[in-house]
Amino acid sequence: MRRLVILALIGLLPFLPAAQADEHQLPICTDAEFLAFFNKIVDYQVQFDGTIKDASELRRATEALIANRDERLAQQPACSDAITIQLLLIQLGGDSLARAALELADLPADENPYLTHLEEDQQRINNLVTAMLATDRSNAPPPGQRSFPPCASEDISALDDASAAFLDVYRATSAGTEPSESLAAIERLLLWRQDILPRLPQCAESIDLIHALSAAATDTAAYEAFRYGGVSARANPFPQLVSAGIANVTEWTEQRQIARAAQAASSAGNYEGQRSLPNCSAKALSTTKDALLSAVAALTVRGGASDSIVDALEFSKDAVDFRAAGLAGLPMCAEALDARWSIAEVLADVPVRTALAQGAVAAQSRRLRSAMDVNDLRLESALSKLEGANADGARRANARRGDSAPSCSDGDHIIVFSYLIPKFWQLTDKALRATRPEDAYDLIAQSYDFRRLLWEYLPRCDDALEMGLLMRSIAADTAGSLALELAGAPVLRIPHLQTIGPDMERFFDQISRFYTTCGNINGAAKTYFVVAENIANIRSCASTNCHIVTAFTRGQRLDVVDDMNSWYQIVLPSCETAYIAGFLASQTPPPR
Repeated sequence: MRRLVILALIGLLPFLPAAQADEHQLPICTDAEFLAFFNKIVDYQVQFDGTIKDASELRRATEALIANRDERLAQQPACSDAITIQLLLIQLGGDSLARAALELADLPADENPYLTHLEEDQQRINNLVTAMLATDRSNAPPPGQRSFPPCASEDISALDDASAAFLDVYRATSAGTEPSESLAAIERLLLWRQDILPRLPQCAESIDLIHALSAAATDTAAYEAFRYGGVSARANPFPQLVSAGIANVTEWTEQRQIARAAQAASSAGNYEGQRSLPNCSAKALSTTKDALLSAVAALTVRGGASDSIVDALEFSKDAVDFRAAGLAGLPMCAEALDARWSIAEVLADVPVRTALAQGAVAAQSRRLRSAMDVNDLRLESALSKLEGANADGARRANARRGDSAPSCSDGDHIIVFSYLIPKFWQLTDKALRATRPEDAYDLIAQSYDFRRLLWEYLPRCDDALEMGLLMRSIAADTAGSLALELAGAPVLRIPHLQTIGPDMERFFDQISRFYTTCGNINGAAKTYFVVAENIANIRSCASTNCHIVTAFTRGQRLDVVDDMNSWYQIVLPSCETAYIAGFLASQTPPPR
């Protein structure tokens, strides 16, 4: 039926008024490009327009969608019609399968959220196709001469708000356990997609984000539909797609947050971006090699053979002891830090590998194995550099050498406090609220994402490294303890749990030493806490039209200097002032 509608519209093409391209919009596709991908769209929609009769047919259709979707999307040209069609294809496939899953579960038609939206969705598709067919493409720029307009500051703020709002919707969705909650979650996601995505600005920086948001919303709703239909978490085909979509949205928001933090750091006047540590001195190199190479070789061999729970527990205890005795005392110079971090990461992979071998975290297996493969390569590279460092000859003789990290600048502190520590609080907050196996799966993957982010953006200076190494250990131990527990290890025998508490105490001590108290002069500031469900945007002035300067997480402390209006004025760690909506802050910490 849908193919007939589209073909009928094609037949009307000569009689449709030509629509002129708006020079302020994204560049349109040429006639050749449009015709090349349009028939694929028709075939794609026909593929998911028929009736799915049983669970095996649904499984085959879902496997076909997952296998072909990324390939189909990658083949589309970079022009406005193709970008719009990409969104449509993502939604058509996921919605059709989810609708079928609910129908196979005997959900009445008037309660199926996909059917209640169907007529409206079909009209939207008809309008879209009609507009595309009527577009005058005579002045379409060729592929090599296209450029997307950059996003304005207000566009970026709108995208930031949409990303934060979606992550709130997603987390509210993932908290439900009852079938009725699945239906409510689907309705929320479909309404969010329908209301928010069409209003987002289309500009250079927004394209990837809009696709990520569309995919994440569609796949999360489909996951809930399959769950309603009785598909187990292990058999549900959508968790990996959901994880990938959430990771893409999160990566976009992280890039924006680090850009804002770097801008704030630069405004401090003495921040010049990421610095490298000095190369290790000959003495430091010798000390590092003597402490590491033989012990690491023995541990990695044992780690590779630790597939059983008993072996993994014994290995983890020895690895935790080695981290405290063999790694903690290494000099703070380039080669030593690279080796220390890489070794700690590979050792932390062992309990996760054990859980994977036991089938305990299958939903995240591809993502986790990929991260662990990267860790293996990084360790190989780090040890190779360490062994060859003394052979650099004259080039290293003139290089900057030292055995300790330089002092942090104000800008370095801003990067840590305004960006990295809030990310750490997100991870620890999620750990405190994890109650289901699915929460643990996501948390383990999030731990890997955080540690990757930490390595990439952590300033190489004294205070930052001291706090960063503790955050890395806590994040890794959280993942390791969850992995072993999921694999069936007795909780009281998991060694990582014995280290998290003391490390958190040391971390809080460091924060209390280095946290700026510029807002507390003469007692002028009051202590508040963020009570937003997920994150609260912090703005440059008292309006949602103002730029977002950073984002704080639920439970994070605020220094409020003015709470007399609907927007509270706060003091940031950089000693600059900013604003938070008053309903997102309270003098009572939120429950964990």
